[in-house]
Amino acid sequence: MKKMLFMRKIAVLCFWAGILLLFSGFTMMSLDKVNVLWLAAGAAALVLYVVINRIFWRCPECGKALNPSFARKDSDACCLHCGWKMQEK
Repeated sequence: MKKMLFMRKIAVLCFWAGILLLFSGFTMMSLDKVNVLWLAAGAAALVLYVVINRIFWRCPECGKALNPSFARKDSDACCLHCGWKMQEK
């Protein structure tokens, strides 16, 4: 459970880093090597976000993918497939 939440935090960090890098690369808008590297790094961070979510963001009970909004502390969400709640563990 702790590993799942830790990897989720890393995935969210990759998401926001990717958005920031892509935004920075697009705002500079000249096609030199530095901007292409910013865009490539942003795209790689977003791909890493998707991969980490696909591998680690799963229900510990049934193994199916969890809803992305499941990690919110204020939500009373449960697994859509088996009904497992994070507060139970």
